[in-house]
Amino acid sequence: MALTLHNVSHFYLERQVLDHISLHIGTGRFCCITGPSGCGKSTLLRLVAGLEKSTGGAILLDGAPVSARSGQIGMVFQEGALFPWLTARKNVSFGLEMQGFKPKVLADLTEEYLSLVGLKQFAEYYPNQLSGGMRQRLAMARSLAYNPSLVLMDEPFASLDAQSRNLMQAELTRIWRETKKTVVFVTHSIDEAVFLADQIVVLSSRPGQVKADIPIELPRPRLRTSPAFVRYREQILALIENSEGTNEW
Repeated sequence: MALTLHNVSHFYLERQVLDHISLHIGTGRFCCITGPSGCGKSTLLRLVAGLEKSTGGAILLDGAPVSARSGQIGMVFQEGALFPWLTARKNVSFGLEMQGFKPKVLADLTEEYLSLVGLKQFAEYYPNQLSGGMRQRLAMARSLAYNPSLVLMDEPFASLDAQSRNLMQAELTRIWRETKKTVVFVTHSIDEAVFLADQIVVLSSRPGQVKADIPIELPRPRLRTSPAFVRYREQILALIENSEGTNEW
């Protein structure tokens, strides 16, 4: 599904966080949102998820308000938000059970998505028995299992070490290409954004505005040391460093 934002603004306690955000993310696209700390990236994602209501403007998923599409939106948080008392299999199947899937369908979908993220052999492990990267893969499986059209990801790899983060970026690219979901991914890392995205939206400092909306025209898989990759990274870094406004409340 395509995601469209029209003049979205948002206030917290009379302080403006987002200022007339307008953008379009096409069906099946991978969009990264980046910008200075405190510019409203995570707030924007929460508005799209329907976890908060915007102060002004419209957020549409294939032309309908996101509030009417809540069952078609999945979200992966920075810490995964897994249930620690449930096994990997039960974490994935939990949402499916809540939606009333028949046992055979539920079991098949759970196995399919555990396999998709490479965790089938760890199905009976609990979250505290898995590595950070494995927990994030499990969170992705749980979000994807009920087949949302739009997947929102709020800095899901921020807590991982550099090597694990690179591996998870490659894994996410594979999963995205297999599932063909529309993805909106918030990140502070410019390198991560260029590696993952078809489209990078750069927000200004608070109140966040769209400073740039950049299509990333690089073949996949991407080489981080290629001249074209480096040029995109430098372009986006310059935009963030020269961002106008203030992060002060």
